[in-house]
Amino acid sequence: MSQIWKSIIIIIIMVVVVVGGVYFWQQNKEVKNQSAARQETKDQEVFKGSGFSFVYPSKYVADEKGLWTEEGYEWHLNPPETCSFCHTPYIAVKAEATNQTLTQYIITNLALPGNSLKEAFQQGGISYEEIKIGGREYIKITTDEMVLTTGYYLKNKNTVVSFQVFGEGQDENELKEIVGSLVFE
Repeated sequence: MSQIWKSIIIIIIMVVVVVGGVYFWQQNKEVKNQSAARQETKDQEVFKGSGFSFVYPSKYVADEKGLWTEEGYEWHLNPPETCSFCHTPYIAVKAEATNQTLTQYIITNLALPGNSLKEAFQQGGISYEEIKIGGREYIKITTDEMVLTTGYYLKNKNTVVSFQVFGEGQDENELKEIVGSLVFE
């Protein structure tokens, strides 16, 4: 056999080994990704409210007020005598029927000054922005009176759903995933 044919056979064998290795690696990667996706779904729960639902990480405990950390829920059930915030969930969830516009609802519900969010912002006490999460338009309000509070508000037909988080140090990406999974029934 000539030297050229030996070289061609060696190159073909190397190509087959490399292609086979890449194929095996891709197959193994897909199995790991499917396994991770299954784990992610397993670690989530569904919160069902009146006419709406959303998905949240199973590390939280849910009740009619919203989502609690395990420690916060224990304090809610058995509060220490000096705990003033023990009955406040980590993420308060509220749905309320209203004929008001979303802006009017927020101003009334939070007792903000002025007739618009811009006026409330100018008079102090809040910051706001209109943001898109999960394909929907929300109004994000942040107030800092006694405790920093961030709320995400959305109106669907005559129902306003709000997600309010109290205090600092929350995982904003996790919160946006929860808010973005909101579905109306």
